[in-house]
Amino acid sequence: MRALTVPAVFATLALAAGCGSSSSSGETKTSSAATTSASAAVTVPLATTTISSLHKTVITDGAGRTIYVLSPETTTHLLCTSSACLGAWPPVTVSSASQLTHAFPGISGRLGTVKRPDGTLQLTVDGHPVYAYAGDSGPGQAVGEELQSYGGTWLVLSPTGTVIHASAGGSSSGGAGAY
Repeated sequence: MRALTVPAVFATLALAAGCGSSSSSGETKTSSAATTSASAAVTVPLATTTISSLHKTVITDGAGRTIYVLSPETTTHLLCTSSACLGAWPPVTVSSASQLTHAFPGISGRLGTVKRPDGTLQLTVDGHPVYAYAGDSGPGQAVGEELQSYGGTWLVLSPTGTVIHASAGGSSSGGAGAY
């Protein structure tokens, strides 16, 4: 099985998570097995998880951590480029676009990449550059949902790649221009 790589150091995530607010998310249901590693480059498959606090199924990494997009960020205009932003919101990256030929169960959004300023390839889902959030200390959390920082609002994605707006109870249309 080919996997995606999240180049975030778990120690950084743990430190940042201690600074975030907590959230009771209740039970979660993950559609694929989680795999984690203590190394700096963590190999994880994409999965889906139902976040009970949102009453929605969202895309997660294989460890169950929620994946986010920054609205109005696009593949031609990345907003999260500062070290402060990247420390709080590590981008989900892949070592090559060929890793995206593998289908991930439950995820129908179109997978792609965008080249970041540092040369890494960031994963996109239906044209949305995707990130994890250091404030989510474990699986099933969506503490970053609708946070406003770094030039926009952080939102979760449905398995189809549609941006989910929790406070509105609905979702916007999918695609890069949906913000």
